[in-house]
Amino acid sequence: MRRRANRLVILGILAVSLLLVVAGVALVLLPDRLPDHVLLQLRMGPESLPEQRSRSLLSRLLGGEEPTVLEVVRGLDAAASDPRVKGLTLRLSGVRCGLGRAQEVRQALARFRASGKPVVALMEKDGLLDYYVAAAADEVAMLPGGSLNFTGLVFAVPFARETLDRVGIHPDFERTGEEKDSPEPYTRRDMSEAMRRNLERLMDQFSGEMLGDVAADRGLAVADLESLLPEGFLTAAGAVEAGLVDHIIHADQVRARAVERLGAGDLEDLGLSDYLGHLRHGWFARPPRVAVVHASGPLILGESAENEWYGHLSGSDTLAGALRAAREDEGIEAVILRVDSPGGSAAASEVVWREARLTAEAKPLVVSMGDYGASGGYYIAAAADEILADGSTITGSLGVFSGKFAMGGLYRWMGLNWELIKSGENADMFLDLEPWTDDQRRMVQAELAGIYERFLEVVAEGRGMEPDRVRELATGRIFSGNEAVEVGLADAVGGLHEALEAARRRAGLEPGAALRVEEFPRPAGWLAGLLGGGRVASPPPGAFTEALGEAARWQALAGQQPLAYEPARLRAP
Repeated sequence: MRRRANRLVILGILAVSLLLVVAGVALVLLPDRLPDHVLLQLRMGPESLPEQRSRSLLSRLLGGEEPTVLEVVRGLDAAASDPRVKGLTLRLSGVRCGLGRAQEVRQALARFRASGKPVVALMEKDGLLDYYVAAAADEVAMLPGGSLNFTGLVFAVPFARETLDRVGIHPDFERTGEEKDSPEPYTRRDMSEAMRRNLERLMDQFSGEMLGDVAADRGLAVADLESLLPEGFLTAAGAVEAGLVDHIIHADQVRARAVERLGAGDLEDLGLSDYLGHLRHGWFARPPRVAVVHASGPLILGESAENEWYGHLSGSDTLAGALRAAREDEGIEAVILRVDSPGGSAAASEVVWREARLTAEAKPLVVSMGDYGASGGYYIAAAADEILADGSTITGSLGVFSGKFAMGGLYRWMGLNWELIKSGENADMFLDLEPWTDDQRRMVQAELAGIYERFLEVVAEGRGMEPDRVRELATGRIFSGNEAVEVGLADAVGGLHEALEAARRRAGLEPGAALRVEEFPRPAGWLAGLLGGGRVASPPPGAFTEALGEAARWQALAGQQPLAYEPARLRAP
């Protein structure tokens, strides 16, 4: 009897275990049931639209699981064709991202509206970037007592040379290209004419593009919007009077506006993150797979890392491994390399370029450039079959620089004396003690010349351009995405949506065909996050000097954490 009872207990445990396994598989593989009438909700704040998910457990616990820009774009596109989704409410509360990502969300909102589904937006903050996104909606609302900061954009470039001189620090930099101005905030006391021309040109384009987009959204003339800039802040009533805003309402009334537009009250609210969870494919759904490899932040040698001060650093080993994994996976039909990098280490760029080139030889490789694809960021992009850039993507900067801060004067002032024993005359040339000698400077210039020529070779090969034409473009000049298309550094203006279409086309798939998108590098698991997950207390050795000017300057321009200083910031209040 006892043996029989034991068998029954064991069988019962096995049966329950089997049921749990089946239930788990069903939860993972079978699509969740959506309500028949959904009102989608999307809220965007300072931490919204990351390029990729954080590797840190702490960041996840503190809200680091915001939908990525890829997830937002794909979610809105899926909702546009989903008959169960009837409309969208959008709440904006201090958006901080580059113009490229903002444009991609605007375009996704436009596609959603084109399907006949309304979008109602509420501005909870007064930022211009918030309004730029909100203007893509059918209706724009503000809170009572709110205001709209319509002061425009500004580049703010601090020049630290005099400060460095005062404390005995000598910035010693060499560069290729007269417009490779990244080191200038440290080597000059004021803006060079080349930098001024560069920034003025970009400002005209960015400001003109933003005002043109808003004018088209609101049915206004660009001249009318330009006349508002001197006024600065507009009250909610003033914004309505100017035609920028439709309603002055509270947050709880936004839903009512959407319901009124739809003419139906039987709607169930669903956040975009929850909706994304409903998009899992079932057991029998086997759509073609496309890999998206993320290259976000400054490029460094070794593994990728994260830091509260430095943000995300893309490691050459991590990116090379991700490209290799996508290339060797026989089920992957095409690869999208999402570049959102201001550059960094030339050696890291070469490592990643090689893996990208090998990937392009094995299967279609499309590059989508986000807020920026400059310097080393463009270097790795040049390996692709096709390059797409957002209209405001900071693109190109074909040139090289290197340098150090010679701190001997500061050390002497502090009473700190260094004694050296060297095996070679120039063994100390990269110590931060003294400026380079003439011989050392020639050595650095020769090294930069070699890297520069290799950069030109990579671009000429990847873009099918004559070397002389590449050299004409390789002055260190920064191009917008629109300009990059005009001069041949990019193939078309477009974001992730267009990159997915290009991947379909190059893989021989039908336009709009369902895809299973898999992101690389894959997010670290919870255990890895708990044990560190790629967090570092300080940047890897050399990261500061490798990506100093480019990363600091253009990351700041894109609204991100600067690498070390903030030599230039494009402010969109």
